[in-house]
Amino acid sequence: MRMPLGWVEALNVAARPADLTLYVAVDPRTAARRRQGRGGTAELFDAVEVQRAVARAYARVVRKHARTQRVVRVDGRASPDEVAREILSRVRTVLPRRRRK
Repeated sequence: MRMPLGWVEALNVAARPADLTLYVAVDPRTAARRRQGRGGTAELFDAVEVQRAVARAYARVVRKHARTQRVVRVDGRASPDEVAREILSRVRTVLPRRRRK
């Protein structure tokens, strides 16, 4: 399943820009290891060739939009807890502070 990037971007042209875009970068080997760990049946995008193509496509999109949008790369090779902590830390930088009563 291939969708031209231009088509995807055209769908989003009227959308409000994100306050923050998180790009969790996971190399195909790490992704494969984690999928094996979860068990279950193989899914549509699980093939290594597909994972490589998806990773390249996301990397291109991130490079393109990193100049004009707030894009943060999170190292998805870290443990799930470390990834979650990094994401929470980054999200907190854009959330408005609420006053405590």
